[in-house]
Amino acid sequence: GDHRDLHSFPTRRSSDLTTPGTAPLTVVLDGSDSTDPDGESNLTWAWSLGDGTPEFGGPTTDGYTHQYMEPGTFTVVLTVTDSDNLTANDSLQVTVLNRPPVAVASAGSASGPAPTAQVSFTGSDSSDPDNGSVLTYYWDFGDGSNSTLINPTHTYTSAGSFTASLTVTDNFGDWDSASVTVVIEPPAFLDQTAFGQIQ
Repeated sequence: GDHRDLHSFPTRRSSDLTTPGTAPLTVVLDGSDSTDPDGESNLTWAWSLGDGTPEFGGPTTDGYTHQYMEPGTFTVVLTVTDSDNLTANDSLQVTVLNRPPVAVASAGSASGPAPTAQVSFTGSDSSDPDNGSVLTYYWDFGDGSNSTLINPTHTYTSAGSFTASLTVTDNFGDWDSASVTVVIEPPAFLDQTAFGQIQ
């Protein structure tokens, strides 16, 4: 066959190619529409899935199922080879949508009154529904201070009610936030009235 006329047509049969899905996304690949103008049926197929999975191939063209486990846009390439070692390829894109993380913020009780009131915050209960996501954390303690630790401890120097907010962002830029209210008591009032006579 002539490599300019050998046609390969990979198709994704599981759903419309224009419809992305969320992980785990299962696709069924079919290369059986690939043809050789010489009418040769002894073709071999090689599939590259674009997600690091080793390339595979052989005479089987119909109904190969693959599951994409992480968000991203993946290019699937089908290469068809005839007995003269002439090849043709075609490609399609599979889009796996990212899902945002879920922020969960909590705080312990203050260690005492201001100005040395320490509060321990917990952000490690936050999660992401997608495999392979890398999360970053940003705490705003409500008093002008912040932290990028997951589970920070913060000292409040002033009394009052503070709203501490946690923003969790994944490596695709999607984010979620949660907040918790912290009440800091004022310092204990010390009565220092002096008694005595002025001479």
